[in-house]
Amino acid sequence: MESGPSPTRWEVELEFVQSLANPMYVHFLAQNQFLEDPRFLRYLEYLEYWREPENAKSIVYPNCLHMLTLLKQPTFRQEICKVEVAKMIMDDYYAKWAGDSAEEMQQ
Repeated sequence: MESGPSPTRWEVELEFVQSLANPMYVHFLAQNQFLEDPRFLRYLEYLEYWREPENAKSIVYPNCLHMLTLLKQPTFRQEICKVEVAKMIMDDYYAKWAGDSAEEMQQ
């Protein structure tokens, strides 16, 4: 089986930072104690470069940047361990998307 070129570090980090838009994935990270690891927290801080306009324009799921902000807060890192918190965030996403879709249809 032939494989193509390996993804660049930038591509891997783009995929990872966007995965933070998924509250259930962030819940998984919390449940598996990644959010307690100082090395992982430093990595999240490093990912702040995605806010720079030249990088941010490549982000498809901008909620990931909001999640990156929330993950800086120790209280949020504790709360996201609870599945009901992750589900609440997901429900908020759905409500926002549904509202945006209904608004677009009215225009």
